[in-house]
Amino acid sequence: MEKLSKSQLTGLKKALRYIEDNLSSILNLDTIAAQSPWSRWQLQRLIVASTGMTLAQYVRELRLSNAARELLTSKDRQLDIALRCGFESEISFCRSFRQHYACSPGQYRKRSTLTGIRLPLTQTNLNPIRIDFKAAFKLQGYKQKTKGIYSDQPDYQTVVPNIWQMAIKQNPSWLQQSSPLYGAFDSESNQRKHEFTYWAGIEAPLSEPIDNAHCLTLPDQTYAVITHRNNLSRFSKTVEWMLEDWLPDSGLEYTSGTDLESYPLQQGRIKQQSAEYWLPIKMP
Repeated sequence: MEKLSKSQLTGLKKALRYIEDNLSSILNLDTIAAQSPWSRWQLQRLIVASTGMTLAQYVRELRLSNAARELLTSKDRQLDIALRCGFESEISFCRSFRQHYACSPGQYRKRSTLTGIRLPLTQTNLNPIRIDFKAAFKLQGYKQKTKGIYSDQPDYQTVVPNIWQMAIKQNPSWLQQSSPLYGAFDSESNQRKHEFTYWAGIEAPLSEPIDNAHCLTLPDQTYAVITHRNNLSRFSKTVEWMLEDWLPDSGLEYTSGTDLESYPLQQGRIKQQSAEYWLPIKMP
């Protein structure tokens, strides 16, 4: 995320708060920019640089997230939910919903699983966080013991890069796939001493037979997912902020499970400016 001055942060949060308070109304760049000290072009550039999203994307994702919640918590008609969440018609709502969730609002409601929920940026200090559900899967790869950020002698910043370097050296084909690479902090490890077994690997179908020594099976789980947009050397700082500052005030409960990291690929290599941390949670 681009480093902002105090005045920039205040102005940006004011514009974002206006969006969040007026999602059911007609919003345009000029109206939003009027809430900040910048032109529409300057505000748009700042939003993209800070969050990786355009204003239009952010507005659409917030509206869809509100609609997704209502689909699961109310019995109202789709049309009523669409209009209440700021969509002009049921047709435009269904089109946007299908593009974002890869299913219709009716199918989402029938599945009864809250997923793909964008949290307001003013609640996350401009760090993009979403609530997502991930179905059970197998992580196929390599493992090694490591000491986490709360250990007296943490070594994860050395161990994790080393295991990835070894894993990719032995499996260069991993870099040619379209899905991200995953890291996992095994929940069966000694958490009292903040020691974990770290896994580096790729997602494999549950039905695929794999030697258990090279496979970690993960259950259905809901996660809070934070997107890190900076040099990967500072990824741990983003995770620390999520655990120490955001989680205690979020109203969400961390559950015993397996924390995940995901690394998107770009042109046959791990993107150096992007990663995600998946924190297993219980919904209230």
